[in-house]
Amino acid sequence: MSTMVDFALATEDPGAMIKALRMAAEAGSRISYITQSLLSCSGETDGTGVPDMSDLTEEILRFADAVEPTLNQKGIALELDLQARRVTAVPRIRFGQALQHLLRNAEDAIEERSARTSGAERRISIRTLSQGDQIMLQFADTGSGIEPDDLPQVFDPFFTKKGVQGGGNQNNPGLGLTLVHAVIMDMNGHIWADSMPARGATIHILVPIIN
Repeated sequence: MSTMVDFALATEDPGAMIKALRMAAEAGSRISYITQSLLSCSGETDGTGVPDMSDLTEEILRFADAVEPTLNQKGIALELDLQARRVTAVPRIRFGQALQHLLRNAEDAIEERSARTSGAERRISIRTLSQGDQIMLQFADTGSGIEPDDLPQVFDPFFTKKGVQGGGNQNNPGLGLTLVHAVIMDMNGHIWADSMPARGATIHILVPIIN
C-alpha cells in the first residue's frame, strides 16, 4: 500500500495516479478486514475474563432471525432442522462470527453457481443433531461446491479462490474458514468439509456438550 501511495505522489500521469490510489485503497480495505478478523479471535468476556456464553441452538435461532430477511431479498431460502435437544454452551460473540463467515462463503458459492447455471437452486441449510455427548452442526449450501483437491486446504490461512491471491477478483483474503476453524478448535470440537463440485458444500462441526 505504501509503495502504491509513493508511486501516486511521484507520477505525473493522472491515469496512473488514479490506478495506484485505487490499488492502495483496496490494499487498505484488505488490511482492515484481516486486522478485524484476527482481533475477533480474542472473543468477548463478561468483564471478569470469562467468555460470554450462550446456548448453541439459541444462537443459531438468533442468527437465522437476523439474516433471513436479507437472504429472502436475494432469493436464497434458509432452512433450519434443529434436532439437538441438549443445551450446550458456546462463546456467543465468536460463535456468531463463525456463523457469519460460513454464511458469507455459502452466499458467494450460490451466486457463483447461479451465474453459471440458470435456474440453479438457491438454498442454505443449517441442521443440528445429538450424537452421544456431542452435537453435530451441518451448514450446507447449494452453491458451486469445492474441488476435491482444494478440500484439504479450505481451512488454511489465506487459502482462497475468490481473492486476488487466488486468481479471483474479490476483496477476500481467505481467512473466513480459518477463523471458523479456530473458534471450533477452541471449543474442543472438530470441523471438516465435504462437497461435490457444482452440487454444493457442507461444513460439518462436532462440538462437545458443555452445560
